[in-house]
Amino acid sequence: MQCLHEKRAWIDVITSGNGLWYLRQQPEVRNLFAMESLQYQSSGGAISISRTLASLGDVLCALVRKRKKVAALVEANRPSVIVTDSEYTFFERRFRGIPVVALNNSDVVWHAYQKFVDKPEEIKAQFYAIEVMDFCYHRLVPSLVLSPTVDSSIKQSKGRFMRVGPIVRRGYEPSIQKGKPKYVVIMLSGSVFGSQVHLITKKFPFHIDIVGREQPPNTDPHPSITYHGKLMDNRSLLSRADLLVVNGGFSAVSEAFFMQKPMVVIPVPRHAEQWINGRIITDLGVGMMAGQDQIEEAIYTAIDRLEHFRAAYQQLKPVLNGAETAAQKIRELAQK
Repeated sequence: MQCLHEKRAWIDVITSGNGLWYLRQQPEVRNLFAMESLQYQSSGGAISISRTLASLGDVLCALVRKRKKVAALVEANRPSVIVTDSEYTFFERRFRGIPVVALNNSDVVWHAYQKFVDKPEEIKAQFYAIEVMDFCYHRLVPSLVLSPTVDSSIKQSKGRFMRVGPIVRRGYEPSIQKGKPKYVVIMLSGSVFGSQVHLITKKFPFHIDIVGREQPPNTDPHPSITYHGKLMDNRSLLSRADLLVVNGGFSAVSEAFFMQKPMVVIPVPRHAEQWINGRIITDLGVGMMAGQDQIEEAIYTAIDRLEHFRAAYQQLKPVLNGAETAAQKIRELAQK
């Protein structure tokens, strides 16, 4: 959006949840509209594919409601192009005669799933029920799919898929730290499935900033830990960090990778895309994966391997920010 706004594009956004919270304060957005979100069902605090599939009727009803609202907004505003992010409201390449562009890396997930032979059994149900559907939808529906990746060696789909570099916000440029580690940032998802943080060490040999989590109630302040809660701007914390601990969502992994930060990826259990994003990071040699009950142990392991991760970044080919390329393709479609 920053690149499009610089080219004097007017940007209206329909979103939900954390998107509303964040975009309300972004100057690039002209109008912001609320939309109901689709959620995975859960069991025992983790994603449940069986319960999600059982709620398919509710999902279809929600899609119908969303489509009606989107159609009304499109008719009222008549945009030159529609850009979606993991949205399944549209069933045609051109909605009301307007081209539909998707930001979606389902083809990366599809091809990476075939590449890695060590994938765990627990992600297979979500992959075949959700990720394959996502891939098929994007093969058939949008006019163009802009598919960001941090690993250009992964096989690319033909047709309407166009690979771009990771799409990263301004201010998240490479920030390479050297020497003894001083700062670790734990930045986990704010969704219902985001990993919890339980640290038991009395004093760490480095400072830990925890973003997106409040200090647990009835606990004393920790001399080595600062809880920041939800932050609108976390750039200064990330810039100084020697190590990042993130869930496996592509946005968080992309920004950490683009900043050349060694990382520990904590995939949400049973989530194929998050496991694959973490597996790509380990394959590139710039980080490691761990379970959500292993965060503290993983931090110490990653600190021991920090120089290895730093060196691996230096061996990789430069990766361009895909935001400029994506914005250019969107503008080209809008001008046709």
